[in-house]
Amino acid sequence: MRKFIQPFISVLLSIGLFLCIMPAIALAMDEPDSASIDEPTGYQDLIETDDLLILAPYNVPFTTLPDDPINKTFIFKLIDIDGTTELGSVLANPYNDYGYGKGVVGFYFPASDNMTWEASYFVRIEENPAFYPTPQKWSFALATGDYTQTDG
Repeated sequence: MRKFIQPFISVLLSIGLFLCIMPAIALAMDEPDSASIDEPTGYQDLIETDDLLILAPYNVPFTTLPDDPINKTFIFKLIDIDGTTELGSVLANPYNDYGYGKGVVGFYFPASDNMTWEASYFVRIEENPAFYPTPQKWSFALATGDYTQTDG
């Protein structure tokens, strides 16, 4: 019995070690034809005074739709005016055509987050590194004119 258990344990340990040190392999996907944020808009005072909602209509078109939905392959981020600090991230809803083509993502911040009204934030579209070995990023700035204040 002991002769059987010892080789069995050695094989299990070898397999476990192999799986632990095996490098992660990114799944290669076709690149999108382009990526854009079209007319992002900031809204204030929706649920509470000084809250902020930024809606960002996007377009990530593909000639042939990928097999995986957009909520696995792309990440949408709101970046601070410094161009590097991430304020929030969301995934798109794969409602139609797996979420590719035109869609919209939103970033909501309560007043307690102290977001700056009419700041030049950036909305960034990033390829997920699990699907793209060398992920691309596209950034789009919000301008002062991209903000709308609600009344009441």
